[in-house]
Amino acid sequence: MKIGIQLYTLRKAAAEDLEGTLEAVKKAGYDGVELAGLYGRSGEEMKALLDKYGLVPISAHIGLGDAEKEDVLDEYKKTGIKYAVVPMTSKPTEQTKDDLSSRIRSAMKKFKDHGFIPGYHNHSYEFEISFDGRTWHDIVMSETPDAMAELDLCWLEVGGGSAVEYINKYKGRAEILHIKDYVGRNKYVKPDGTPPAVPLADGLDFDQRAVGDGVLDLDGIIKAAKECGTEWLIVELDDPAKDTTALECAARSAVNLKAMI
Repeated sequence: MKIGIQLYTLRKAAAEDLEGTLEAVKKAGYDGVELAGLYGRSGEEMKALLDKYGLVPISAHIGLGDAEKEDVLDEYKKTGIKYAVVPMTSKPTEQTKDDLSSRIRSAMKKFKDHGFIPGYHNHSYEFEISFDGRTWHDIVMSETPDAMAELDLCWLEVGGGSAVEYINKYKGRAEILHIKDYVGRNKYVKPDGTPPAVPLADGLDFDQRAVGDGVLDLDGIIKAAKECGTEWLIVELDDPAKDTTALECAARSAVNLKAMI
């Protein structure tokens, strides 16, 4: 099992200096990257930069709109990625869910037609919204049986699920896991009763953390991931922990993960 980083974590730095950011990612100990845009490069140019720094092009987040564009998918194909993942959609309602489900299925087909393994990346709402007693996440995954479940373990738990339970639930379909730590209101201790390495500051209700500094059950997650055939643990922070930088959080996450796997 290897570790990667979703470049969205370092989007500001990458927009200013993509090559320098990739060099920093490699120095931090990462094995590969997941893309979220090409930062003005062609697919070939991005592949050449990743090769230069010895980083595996693992996957890309490709939205439903871009999944309909052949030229976009062709450029991602040239980067060498193996997986193409729907990263986020609108929140489904009773009126929109059928159309949204159809668009997700269409995106998965487009990805497969271009030689990618398709995947779906969750946020919290997939576990908060249900129809006829089934969560939206379970509906999406049941309607896309060939798709990888790229579980974002932080948002899964914020939405009310258990990271370890869902990794086991999607055994064989969880080749990539997104791992970011967090602390939230009423989430001040880890499953074993110990406090997070960096507790919530006064006045905060929620804050993302470098891996190891929050309340995720990392021992349980890594054990389940190994047993379920996970290939990549991908660090993704939407925003760095308060009073830190994205690169600091990324580097600390890599050190902590390397020590555990």
